[in-house]
Amino acid sequence: MRARGGVGAALLAATALLASASAAAAQQPQRWAVVVGINDYANFEGVEGGDLRGAVNDARSMADVLMARWGFPAGNVRLLLDAEATRAGIEEALTGWLASRVKPGDQALFFYAGHGSQTIDMEGDEEDGLDETLAPQDVLATSSDNDITDDQLRGWLERIPTDQIVVVFDACHSGTATRALSTRMRPRSLPREAPRAVGTRGGGTSPEPGLLRGSVALEIAAAAPDQVAMDALFAPRGGTTPYAGGAFTTHLVRQLWRAEAGTAYQDVFRAAFEGMKAERFAQDPQISGSAAQPLFAVGPGEVTPLKTGEVAAGQAAGKLVLRAGPAQGVTVGSLYALGDELVRVEEVSEAGAVAASVAPGAPGASRAVARLSAYVPAAPPLRLAVGDVERVVADRLRAGLAPEQYEVVDDDQADLFLRRAEGGARVLTAEGSARATVAGEGGALADALAAALRQEWAAQRIAALENPAPAFSVDVSFVQGVQEFLQRDPIALRVRSERSGHLTLLDLGTDGTVTVLYPNRFVPEGRIEAGVPLEIPTAAMPFRLRASGPEGWGMVRAVVTPGPLALPATDEPLLSQKDGVVLADVAVRALHRALSDLWTGSAPLGDALPVEGWSTGIVNYRIVR
Repeated sequence: MRARGGVGAALLAATALLASASAAAAQQPQRWAVVVGINDYANFEGVEGGDLRGAVNDARSMADVLMARWGFPAGNVRLLLDAEATRAGIEEALTGWLASRVKPGDQALFFYAGHGSQTIDMEGDEEDGLDETLAPQDVLATSSDNDITDDQLRGWLERIPTDQIVVVFDACHSGTATRALSTRMRPRSLPREAPRAVGTRGGGTSPEPGLLRGSVALEIAAAAPDQVAMDALFAPRGGTTPYAGGAFTTHLVRQLWRAEAGTAYQDVFRAAFEGMKAERFAQDPQISGSAAQPLFAVGPGEVTPLKTGEVAAGQAAGKLVLRAGPAQGVTVGSLYALGDELVRVEEVSEAGAVAASVAPGAPGASRAVARLSAYVPAAPPLRLAVGDVERVVADRLRAGLAPEQYEVVDDDQADLFLRRAEGGARVLTAEGSARATVAGEGGALADALAAALRQEWAAQRIAALENPAPAFSVDVSFVQGVQEFLQRDPIALRVRSERSGHLTLLDLGTDGTVTVLYPNRFVPEGRIEAGVPLEIPTAAMPFRLRASGPEGWGMVRAVVTPGPLALPATDEPLLSQKDGVVLADVAVRALHRALSDLWTGSAPLGDALPVEGWSTGIVNYRIVR
């Protein structure tokens, strides 16, 4: 049928089409988020442990990755920081702002970084007689009247008209928190007296895992209910300044930047968990609910606006500015491609990174996305506090430790601590967990401590050896399906790579030793085929792996490269040995040599490693008695 009315009818038809398209767009599922970060607690001024340093950074980093990486519109993200995040402010953001905008089928996220606490359970639905709570900015020092209990939060979230709600908590709810050794590490639990439980719920069933127990689609918590979630000051990485953030959220955000569209929540969670354990944090994050669903999925066939390794870029004051910083793992000396040009990162701060400028009018100068081509592995010296050990021991350590490995600092700046112990000394993390116990006195004790510290530095070096923008994935797991072993337990690993190449397995033992597990003198060829799971050892291989070493956390790193790495083989392929102390440097140099020949970029690599051609994966394990 032909329309009448000439131009007027055509305009009317166009208007109707636009209105129809607008209505269709409005019906498409959307992503929404309320993101809360609290450093400054109004009623805890001057109280040790009252204020935090990293929660606001966590909230900003989470909001950034949601908008820049995962397509959350800026107008759909409500960011509440410090004074905005009162009890009334959080309630209004969830039950007013969010509940009035979200439609069925939309994706809604609630993120909270700050203190947690506990209060008496008045509903009788808690096994221990206590309600876990979130602490808004106006939480009271002597009363729980302003706390947000798990029951109250559950009720607020139930008013949001969608069943696609994800909550992420970086707080702890252990009542009285364990004090960390260093002021660099602060528990995210209010420094007030813990309530005493008055009873337990009757019946024989246990509640579902998670603070909200099944009332949301997915819940992620930074620590187990009886653990402390740490607010940490991360060491400078590759020329960056120190970065304050939650131990878990910092790693979660890094993985959210790297994840591809379609990645499941459980895969990102596992990667964040493994990365956090590689940095020796003791807390155990938890996940419950529909963890197998894709990240922030609201419709089929979606793609994220940026790919792994890409960052938003612009120019200011004659320099290229990257909208990325330590939260994304950016390091000084790394090379980014902007069109056909390569630029080197000169400075990194919490606000972002500055790279060498591209001449106006050069190819790619006006593009808004830069892609990582080569990066400098972060290898800052560890900071050591000598504590109360004998002066002769401290002086000998100061003189004997390599400056590129260790810097002796005060307690409030340290990563590792020395403390006297019966018959010797202990090496402790900032959280207070033991890394090594060494016997002896005087010069002999200093030499033994130096050996243990060199091992710990080597382990940290291997832990930092990751590819932030790999072209293919490498997955490593234990065949046994668990990550906790008794000493002498038999162990087998399963590795799967999306690309064929040569496999190297490096072990970071619970005592800090670094060992080459595979290839070894029994099986000198480490070939792995694309998509074909490889078990190590198989029944046909002439060696076995057994758990070894003291109690604690260790890590296995799998590296797949185009050609074999020139690494020394150990005599006995156990999960912990004493002869691998220098292997961290050897492994990094071998990887650099193997990849440098593949580099086709116009800029010199320097200390940077190309991201193309290789990939890596890790799995942590715990040795128990």
